[in-house]
Amino acid sequence: MRMRRGASRGRNKPHKLLMLLAVLDLFDEGRMAENRIYFDPGLIELFRDYFDAVAKEDDWAQPGPPFFHLRSSPFWHLHPRSGREAEYAALTTSGGGSRRIVDNVAYAYLSHEIYLLLLDEVHRESIRDFILGTFFESQEQERLADVAHSHRSVSAMESSLGHGQIRESSGDDYVTRSAAFRRMVLGAYDYRCAACGLKIVLPDLPSPVEAAHLIPWTVSHDDTPQNGVALCKLHHWALDASLIAPSLDLCWKVSPLLDARRDSERELTRLAGLKILLPQASPYRPKKEALAWRLSRMAR
Repeated sequence: MRMRRGASRGRNKPHKLLMLLAVLDLFDEGRMAENRIYFDPGLIELFRDYFDAVAKEDDWAQPGPPFFHLRSSPFWHLHPRSGREAEYAALTTSGGGSRRIVDNVAYAYLSHEIYLLLLDEVHRESIRDFILGTFFESQEQERLADVAHSHRSVSAMESSLGHGQIRESSGDDYVTRSAAFRRMVLGAYDYRCAACGLKIVLPDLPSPVEAAHLIPWTVSHDDTPQNGVALCKLHHWALDASLIAPSLDLCWKVSPLLDARRDSERELTRLAGLKILLPQASPYRPKKEALAWRLSRMAR
């Protein structure tokens, strides 16, 4: 595998290899029907999981540089955004962050023969084993293999929940179901709060947006995405406190306990009558029985 890797204190940095492991997971999850690798929150979270497993004290969780600088490898290519071709051609570095990528790069893509190779599960597993066995120490291999296994388990659970399967969770799969629920809901809402529109994606920090259950899991045991909505921490708290609720007409309702004349409550009262910021994919939009349940619990 031809790849130039950065080094620090005599140690080769793992970032490019971790980015490749994250891309292998995209194939495992069925998200590579097209030969396009987007620098999006889903890829960033996969990368960060691998990074956290092997990071040293002087390593930074920066997915931007490996995404950009993998272009020095013969199998990795970047496609500039339309109208930004000249700006992209002038770039020699990612600048350490992600802004230059977001502004100038539409997506990465693989050489055609590599893309076809990675569509095959057996070949993907062989390449994953090669990366782990060649470039990482034994303890690092174990931790990275555990992350890959966890990602596959969450992906399999997503497939189950995405088909509307509701069942009791055992202690063994509760964590996996919760992770799958979060990933499906946040992905459907593009990591954006359905109430206020907040969206902040930073490579070394978790999203401030959370996956909220409409009918609580303790009541419904329902982790299907249609029982969820993406909300920032404030609006998640307000939903659970029954101070706000989405209605059947897909607008926000606000409890009469709140008073718009009080400055401290206006972040909530201003939502009254505003449309819910819904996912583009209709199968992931809230189901009516979940909306009705939540609205019926509004504090009065």
